[in-house]
Amino acid sequence: FVLEFEDIIDSYSMNDVSDNGGGWPASAAKAFVYKIYNSFPTDLKSGVIDTYTVSGYGKSDTSNFTRTEKIYLLAPGEIYKNWSNSGDTARTLTRQLDYYNQKNVTTTSYSNAIKKRNTTAIEWWHRTATNEDGNSFFITYSNGSSDIEYAIEVLGISPAFRIG
Repeated sequence: FVLEFEDIIDSYSMNDVSDNGGGWPASAAKAFVYKIYNSFPTDLKSGVIDTYTVSGYGKSDTSNFTRTEKIYLLAPGEIYKNWSNSGDTARTLTRQLDYYNQKNVTTTSYSNAIKKRNTTAIEWWHRTATNEDGNSFFITYSNGSSDIEYAIEVLGISPAFRIG
């Protein structure tokens, strides 16, 4: 059972510089998300189970990142039903989460991918680096569509985790 924060819980940059080398595993955002996890009450943390994640890589890396995570950001393919962006090297290795499937979120029908900070829709990070450059990760725009953004930009954080 995957739980995802409904909206943006904080804002952070993916990295301190515009670089996607090392992808999600090496990112400042991953360290930040784990600080959030470490702030969970003990009872909640004891119910969080490991999730096997696959994340696409950037220009300076050579293979997808596979990890077992307690908490993570979503990949674009977990949000958009027909995700096929060639810059995502893991695009065929993830599947759309049931929530987004029920909301029929696609790359052309994406309003149900909008997340807000307070009452304002803002951009939010995905864990997937783009292979089209060495500077960017995928994001969801404030209108729900997806694109890439420089890793140094401060965007929304909305992590997910599994309980069992």
